[in-house]
Amino acid sequence: MMAAAAKGISHLDSFLKCDDSYWCIQALRQLGVNIYEEGDSLTVIGRGEWVEPKKSLFVGSAGTTGRFLTSMLALSTTVSMCLGASEQLMKRPMKPLLDALMTLGATISYEGVMGCFPLTIRPRQQGCSSVTLSGAQSSQFISGLLMACPFLPHATEIIVENGIVQSDYVAMTIAMMKSFGISIKASLAMDRFTVLPGLYRPTDYSIEADASTASYFLALAAVTGGEICLSNLRYDTLQPDIQFLSILERMGCEVDVMSRGIILNGPAQLKGGFSVDMKTCSDVALTLAALAPFADKPIEIRGVEHIRKHESDRLSVMAEALRRLGIQVEEYSDGLKIYPGKPQKREINSHDDHRMAMSLAVLGVAGPGIEISNPGCVSKTCPSFFEELRKLGITVHER
Repeated sequence: MMAAAAKGISHLDSFLKCDDSYWCIQALRQLGVNIYEEGDSLTVIGRGEWVEPKKSLFVGSAGTTGRFLTSMLALSTTVSMCLGASEQLMKRPMKPLLDALMTLGATISYEGVMGCFPLTIRPRQQGCSSVTLSGAQSSQFISGLLMACPFLPHATEIIVENGIVQSDYVAMTIAMMKSFGISIKASLAMDRFTVLPGLYRPTDYSIEADASTASYFLALAAVTGGEICLSNLRYDTLQPDIQFLSILERMGCEVDVMSRGIILNGPAQLKGGFSVDMKTCSDVALTLAALAPFADKPIEIRGVEHIRKHESDRLSVMAEALRRLGIQVEEYSDGLKIYPGKPQKREINSHDDHRMAMSLAVLGVAGPGIEISNPGCVSKTCPSFFEELRKLGITVHER
């Protein structure tokens, strides 16, 4: 999106080939951006402005695209346009972000439920130069505002109340914006930001491997006592889900950072008997939940109430799945406590949630096997997931 907003040519290496990426690419092409794919790289030729799309933009189930692109368009478009989304994304929260954008001058109307997709964006009007919103629900609200504010003709102050649920992702956003030529000042507490007006400039950017998706392969090695080497992920990444490595170390895994990558060796028996606050790395909470039954003592996951409003109510559906498999679990408003046990082989509903499906696959490999309904939902972020399992020697049957 930043490359698309710039006037000129940007080269993006190692982009993730998945539904979320292609929904974003499709929408940007409708806005007049030329994007060419070659291997794992993209060439993005931005015009420095958007053209009026011939039909409504559709962001699918890509929450990141939905929130970020809506923000950028709301403060930069000179034409009217409609944005639609999948039924799943239409249910996810947007109102705090949209209210903040309207405070800054955005003109937004709703075609259905207030504060949700589908919506119509029209050219902005004069708005305030400062906005306050809560960061407790989603870091994407803060990132979306940051990405949009350079289009305003004045410096804009963003004041965050109640902390940011995953501030590391906001730090990633700021670092990337600076790479594309935007000036931002942030307080040490990450509760106040000043964004200066400016133009995104084209640049070449190498995209990191996804630490969230890497967690499933780390978990496979951990639960089978195997070894894995991640050759394209750095230990010093800003991605908060790299913290999963320290959780695995608490479970008895050995982690080494070598010149050829991050190497993890699983123990003969996973260790439990601890509670972990996963607020900052909540995308790997389900991965840990899939490992917990195989530990020697209970494991408690806390601080992740916000994942109830992701692709599914992740705490509820994981608790339901574990109980169906014969595992004792206690559900809290912000987490789960999972007890050791031997899972049974049953069919489990993925609830069209990619992280649920991939976590269940890990559990199935460690246990007697599992049947997962609607496994194709993994295409949202990792279409090749089950093929990667086959490459590791895991038997996968599709029907």
